[in-house]
Amino acid sequence: PTWVGGLLVTVVVTLNVVAGGMRLVTLVQAVQYWFKLAAIAVPAVVLVAVWWAQGQPPPRLDLATPMADSGLAIGAYSTVSTLIALCLGTMGLPHVIVRFYTNPDGRAARRTTVAVIALLGAFYLFAPVYAVLGRVYVEQGRVPADAMMLLLPQVMPLGSAGNALLALLAAGAFAAFLSTASGLAVAVTGALDQDLVRPALYRLTSGDIDGVHSF
Repeated sequence: PTWVGGLLVTVVVTLNVVAGGMRLVTLVQAVQYWFKLAAIAVPAVVLVAVWWAQGQPPPRLDLATPMADSGLAIGAYSTVSTLIALCLGTMGLPHVIVRFYTNPDGRAARRTTVAVIALLGAFYLFAPVYAVLGRVYVEQGRVPADAMMLLLPQVMPLGSAGNALLALLAAGAFAAFLSTASGLAVAVTGALDQDLVRPALYRLTSGDIDGVHSF
């Protein structure tokens, strides 16, 4: 049943966060990031190489093409503004927020936050690669956009290598689930502790704030 998977992920993430705390979550997210980057980058490079070797024509990109899922026509302005909103929204992800809890001072937290945002930006560069390849090999409207990455290794002429790339992409997706859930657990725990469990501890006067160098 579907609920078994959700329950299993919840138990694993909870045990992971409770056993190791914020420092462990930071290390886990660091390892999972490089795994996720490899999981999305390696298949992208292989798929582009296959596309290039086949001499397939480049896809015709039309920003006004109706979306298959919703039937809404998305113009250039809406497309660009949505991309900007998603990029800026990255700054509020638990991957970034949790950095403020695991640095010795404010300067280190700001420096780490900028580095994390840059690394996430590098990760997101590969998503358009799959979108472009999907225009070449997958009929529009055939599959949802979020399933495109998993479908490409199956429809492209890769043979058994396609199954290996599919497994790598799936493993990267699960790593992303666990990493995001761990960061969310830490962020939610911090909010509950501040607002409900120990609110008096966080009520600082102006004099107290001058002596605070980290949080």
